[in-house]
Amino acid sequence: MTAHNKYTILLLIAVCLTWLSCNSKHDSNNKHSHVIYTCSMHPQIRETKPGNCPICGMVLVEKSMESTTDTFSGLGDVLEPTYSSFLSGQKVISADSMEFPVVFDESGILTYDTRYISTISSRIGGRIEKLYIRYTYQFVSMGQRLFDIYSPELLTEQENLLFLTKNDSTETELINSVKRKLLLSGMQEAEIRTVLKTGVPMYSVPFYSPASGYIVPQDEAEKTGTMPVKNKGMNNMGGKKEPQYIRSEIREGDYIDKGQTVFNVADNRHLWAVIKVHADVFALLKEGMKADIFIQGSEDKAYNGMINYIESPNPEDSKMVNIRVYITNPNGLFKVGQLVSARIYTGVHRGLWVPRTSVLDLGKNNIVFCKEKSVFRPRKVVTGLKYGEWTEILSGITRTDSIAENAQALTDNDSFINTGKDDK
Repeated sequence: MTAHNKYTILLLIAVCLTWLSCNSKHDSNNKHSHVIYTCSMHPQIRETKPGNCPICGMVLVEKSMESTTDTFSGLGDVLEPTYSSFLSGQKVISADSMEFPVVFDESGILTYDTRYISTISSRIGGRIEKLYIRYTYQFVSMGQRLFDIYSPELLTEQENLLFLTKNDSTETELINSVKRKLLLSGMQEAEIRTVLKTGVPMYSVPFYSPASGYIVPQDEAEKTGTMPVKNKGMNNMGGKKEPQYIRSEIREGDYIDKGQTVFNVADNRHLWAVIKVHADVFALLKEGMKADIFIQGSEDKAYNGMINYIESPNPEDSKMVNIRVYITNPNGLFKVGQLVSARIYTGVHRGLWVPRTSVLDLGKNNIVFCKEKSVFRPRKVVTGLKYGEWTEILSGITRTDSIAENAQALTDNDSFINTGKDDK
């Protein structure tokens, strides 16, 4: 073999080795993934290093870009309806079966316990001659004088009593009947004895409070500013008596009817803590559950109470439910209108849980992105309790399903998630 032929053979061997080396390096590069940074709201932004989106300013998220061989299992993964599947190298997780000692912190306000509000009504019709209550929320004690009333009916009954005792004292049954009527009309026994002793009827009769507490607004109708009261001493231009509408606050000179509510006295030794809780936890709430009440500004001191009543959900505010905690306040430490917070202990709750970030709320539906082979597909789920950073899954996925850790990162602000043909 000549030297020329040897040189030619060696040159061919060198060319072949170089070609094989280049192909091997190219294949190796294809098998390795490289990292880019993109915006979850504007996926067209792709950067090779961390930073902020030049459009919206959001922090760019890391996204792994793999070779075609590792990423796609076939053209079927990309030749699908828009938004029915997503390609991403995002981290996947699985739902965990866990149990939590569920404790909620909610807020509320202190108000009067309506079971301890005494209604003071007039036992007789007449005119307020003297009023001793000057303003709403004034404190009154049991037996305190509230107002003096002039009543023609009371005056007539007193005159009848004096006439009987003076002219026919033997009619004891009739005399006692008149006395009982005066007592039922609001007069005290001592006042009746004074009338009999002096022989002069009382022009105005005092009325006293049957309970201790604060004078509170009577009802919503009175809070609007007017209430119907018949004025027996005033006629209209035609001479016919008509009911007049006066302010709900009783004043001297006002006429009141028999049975009309004059004052409401609320006992501040018994209060309600009305707490608003989210409707999501309504199913967990039960009467008798422990609830600690904290007064705003004194969070270091807790009142140990329990849920005494759960109100029905309000259709006008379907997201919140009111619960009541009855509070005994013998020393008056709690004040009506104070803001409070409540720590409610609902016990241990067991279920299937995923991080909140892995569930996307679409309004009527909640979805997660399940990884099937190399793509993520949206799937409807039914969620239950939301507690801290966790969301309970009632149905839709199992512990064996792999889902995207951050569902929002797979969508943008123009996306319409297609969960299947039955999606509405």
